[in-house]
Amino acid sequence: MGWRDRYNETASFRGVEFFIAGHSRPIGRNVQIDEYLNEDEVGTEDTGAVPKTFSLDALVIGPDYDRRRDALVKACDDPRPGTLVHPYFGELQVRCQPGTQSETKAAGGMARFQLNFVLYSPPLAARLTKNTATDVRTAVTAAEVALKSDFLSRFGVIGRAARVAQAAQAKVEEFGTTIDDQVRKTVGDPEEISNALRSAQKFSSKAGDFVTDPNSLVDAVSEQVRSVTAVDDVLEEGLRFAQTLASFGDEPPIPGGTPDRVAEESNRSAFNSLVRRAAVLEAANISTELAPVSGSEARSLRDRIVAQIDAEIIAAGDTDDDSFVALSALRAAVVADAAARITRLPDYAEVTPRAAMPALLLAHIYHGDATREQEIIDRNAIEHPALVPGGAPIEILVDAPA
Repeated sequence: MGWRDRYNETASFRGVEFFIAGHSRPIGRNVQIDEYLNEDEVGTEDTGAVPKTFSLDALVIGPDYDRRRDALVKACDDPRPGTLVHPYFGELQVRCQPGTQSETKAAGGMARFQLNFVLYSPPLAARLTKNTATDVRTAVTAAEVALKSDFLSRFGVIGRAARVAQAAQAKVEEFGTTIDDQVRKTVGDPEEISNALRSAQKFSSKAGDFVTDPNSLVDAVSEQVRSVTAVDDVLEEGLRFAQTLASFGDEPPIPGGTPDRVAEESNRSAFNSLVRRAAVLEAANISTELAPVSGSEARSLRDRIVAQIDAEIIAAGDTDDDSFVALSALRAAVVADAAARITRLPDYAEVTPRAAMPALLLAHIYHGDATREQEIIDRNAIEHPALVPGGAPIEILVDAPA
C-alpha cells in the first residue's frame, strides 16, 4: 500500500470536515546556544523537545460552506481539548492555537483557514500534584469499613456454650499480651510508652466485654495496633511490628463438627483475620510517611507491603467478599504510590574503582561533591574509609530522573 492509499485529503476538527491544501509541523529539539566573549566556538545545551504542533492550510468549499465555516470557527474557539483527524497522523487530541480565516469575493463559496494545533497533554502541575499518599489513606479508610463488616458477619458468642465465649476471650487476651510485649520493646517518649502500656492492659481486662460487643472489639483492635506504631520513635520499627502481626493466629483449625466447635473455629479465624488486616492497614498507612532515599528502597518497601496485602487478599477470597474488594483496591493504591515515588528518587548503581583510594576521593569522582563521602561509606559498609579497595564493586547513589 503506497502513501496515496494512506493519505486522506479531508480532515476534521470536533467533527467539522474541511479539505487540506497543505500542512507543516516543527521537528527537532530545542537547543540553547551559549556564546562566549572572544571565543570562536559556542556551547549548546538540549532543553527538551519542541512542542508537537501541527499547522494546516484548510479549505471549506461548497454551497453550504458558510455553515461549515462558522462551525469550524466555533470549534476552534472552544477552550477544551478536541479530536483532530489529521490526513497523515490520524486521530489526535489537540488544543486549537491562534490561526486565521480569510475569504475573497473572487473565490466565492470558499473560506481559507490557517489552523494551528498543539498536541494535548494534562498540565504538568496537575500531573505532579496528584497525591498518591492520600489515595492510599483513602483506600485504608474504605478497607476498615469492609474489615468490620466481614468480621461482624463471622464472629459471635451470644446463644453459644460458655466455652465458645471463653475461647474467644482467651484469643482477645492473647492479642493484648502481644501488644503489651511490643510496647515494652519500643523506644520513644517514656510518658507515651506508659500510656500505651496502660491502654494495652485495659484492653486485656475488658476482653470478656469485647467478645459480647464485637463492634467495639473491631475498633479497639485497630486502636491497639496504632498505639504501638505511634509511640515508636522510628517509623520503620512501627512498620516492622505491623508486619510481624501477619503471622498472628498461625495455628491449626479446631477439630470437631459440633455447632459450638464450628462457632469456636469461626470466631478464632475471624479474630485472627481482624488482627492481621488491622496490621496490614496500619502498615499501608505507615508506608505513606516513610521517606525512602532511593528507588530501590521504595521498591523494597512496596514489595513488603504488597506481599502482606496479597496474603490477606488470598485469605479473604473464600469468605470475605467486602475485604477482598477493598484490599485489592488498597493494593493498587500502594503500587501507584510507590510508582510515583520511584520516578522522583535517585537510585543505586554499581561501579568498580580501578585502584584503591579514599572514600573522599570516590565521592569527588562519582558525585563531584566530596562531602558525600559518608554516604558511600554507609551504603557499602566500608571499614577503612581512607583506603577503599580497587577492583571491587561498590554502590553509589545516582541522580533522580529529570
